[in-house]
Amino acid sequence: KAGALYCEALSRLGLSKLLYDAGKDQEADGHIAWVAQVAREVNGKLLECVESFISAEVAFARGDESRGLEALRKGLGIGAVGESTYPMWCDKAMWARLCAKALEAAIEPAYVHKLIRIMRLAPEGSACQCDAWPWPLRVNMLGRFAVQADGKPLVMTRKTPRRLLELLQVIVAFGQDNVPISRV
Repeated sequence: KAGALYCEALSRLGLSKLLYDAGKDQEADGHIAWVAQVAREVNGKLLECVESFISAEVAFARGDESRGLEALRKGLGIGAVGESTYPMWCDKAMWARLCAKALEAAIEPAYVHKLIRIMRLAPEGSACQCDAWPWPLRVNMLGRFAVQADGKPLVMTRKTPRRLLELLQVIVAFGQDNVPISRV
C-alpha cells in the first residue's frame, strides 16, 4: 500500500530465481506468475523483461525448447528496444546459455552480440560451437588461414608481424603440448 509494488515485484523475481535454483519449481512458478501479472498491470517493461529471461531459463532446463525460445524472444525484444544491459538476478553462466540459444535461433543477434561483449560472456559446452558467437579473436585454420578481431578480418600490411602469425599457425596446427622445437 506504500507504493512499493514494483520493489516487491523485483524482490519476487530474485526470490523466484533462487527457488528455481533450489529445485522448488512450483513455489517459484507462483512468484513468476504474480510478477508477470503485475508487469502487465503497471506496464513494467523491466519486470516483464527479467521475468521472460528467468522463464526462458526454466523452460530450457525443463526441456521445453519452444516455450523457452518464446520467452527468450519476448525478453530480448523488450531489452533491445530499451537498450537494457543490466543482468538483474541472472548470473553470467545463465546469460551465456541464453545468448547462445538466441544466436542459434537468430533472435535479436545484434543486441545479443552487444550483451555478450558488455558482460564479457564466454560460451559453455556445446555453445562453443555456435558460429554466430562474437569471439573477440577468431582464427580459421581449415582452408585458408584467416584471423578476425571483433568480427573484422585482420588486414595484412607491410608491418604485420608475420613471424607471430606463423607461430600462431604452428601452435594451432600442432597443439600446445609436447611440440618439439625441431618441428617449430
